[in-house]
Amino acid sequence: MEPALLELYSEGTPDDEVAVILRMADPLLPLDGVRVVARFGNIATVRVRRGDIPGVWSQTPVLSMKAAKLYGPTPTFDDSDSSALPEAAEDLEVRPSDLRRPEGDLPTGEGVLVAHIDWGLDFAHPDFRHPDGRTRLLALWDQSAPFDPAAPNRYGYGRIYSAAEIDRALAADDPYAALGYCLAPSDSGHGCHGTHCMGISAGNGRSGGPMGLAPEAGLMFVHFSTATAEGPSQLGDSVAFLEALKFFEQLAGDRPFVVNASLGRQAGQHDGKTLTEQGMDAFLLAGNGRCLSQSFGNYFDRGIHATGVLRPGQTRTLGLIVAGGGILPNEVDLWYPGIDRFGVILRAPEGGPEVRAEPGKRVQVTLHGRKVGNLYHRIGDPNNGDNEVTLFLDPTAPAGRWELILIGQDIANGRFHAWVERTASRAPPYAFR
Repeated sequence: MEPALLELYSEGTPDDEVAVILRMADPLLPLDGVRVVARFGNIATVRVRRGDIPGVWSQTPVLSMKAAKLYGPTPTFDDSDSSALPEAAEDLEVRPSDLRRPEGDLPTGEGVLVAHIDWGLDFAHPDFRHPDGRTRLLALWDQSAPFDPAAPNRYGYGRIYSAAEIDRALAADDPYAALGYCLAPSDSGHGCHGTHCMGISAGNGRSGGPMGLAPEAGLMFVHFSTATAEGPSQLGDSVAFLEALKFFEQLAGDRPFVVNASLGRQAGQHDGKTLTEQGMDAFLLAGNGRCLSQSFGNYFDRGIHATGVLRPGQTRTLGLIVAGGGILPNEVDLWYPGIDRFGVILRAPEGGPEVRAEPGKRVQVTLHGRKVGNLYHRIGDPNNGDNEVTLFLDPTAPAGRWELILIGQDIANGRFHAWVERTASRAPPYAFR
């Protein structure tokens, strides 16, 4: 069982309903204790009782079971440094570099749909409305909204607003209050990321600014969030992401559409074989005229990746700078070939104790009698056959330089890759050094 799934199983109460992703030998076989929400070939997002996770995981048709992985917005500046925030622009003159559509007789997007998974869309903005004032949106799904039994949806969370509901809200003096969609949590004072990105891809220029690439396309939007037992989260996850794709698929029908997702994460094996990526592949192959675009990220100099080749008997030390003060667990995810066996030791800052994770084991990280994390050493992922070393450190874990020590015990290949999850902290750098 993967480390994140074990962490999910150990949290909360057994009766909590939690979201996971399954890969099944036969997608049509029924499973005990499972409610399927969205299906993509043999990949499915499902709901299970937390206490039933081991039982579902062990059922014969289940080839792989993964916990939902958190996704954060793609940062465009160092969000640990408030001085790096851009100042509000006072000069609004359109410059040549602001123009998005090259000159010439180009397609306008008529007959095509543009969909975004993001945070915050100013649906009342003139660029997202027809000349007569009607919305260009087919629908808006706010995954962060409280579930309304009077307006149910198949996913069981959030609120889906139809074009007719949006048009009625646009006729009101305060369309945001009339619709019940609040932009404030998504606006840092410089506008919403979803509005910005949708304007680039499909704004029609009716506000006086530059026209987007597809000014006559129809629009679909998902305000990204995660449904948890404690309520919605401002971060989305891989289950909510796949279910957003299913929402677009059903809304678009036979019409061609493109999806943009300016979000992501760092942890994972980076080989295209995660269940989320397999679900994305199945989604794209399920119909003609589909495209999925994702951001590359802005992390080159952030120290979030370490790689190397470990020789037999060799020791490599990865220094990990933990700043402290975050709100989410600090996470490191390391992958190496299934044919190899590494020794793995974690050393705490300033002469703190060491813990060793043998292959196939999980060990607690304890300092001064207090548990501050877990170190996992998993052998043979069912999707790529590789081995995974995962460290979860609580936000209260001591700041300083931790060390992850790798020892080449039985080596045929020796290559490893490790990533720091970039959503781990908003404090100063949490990175390899």
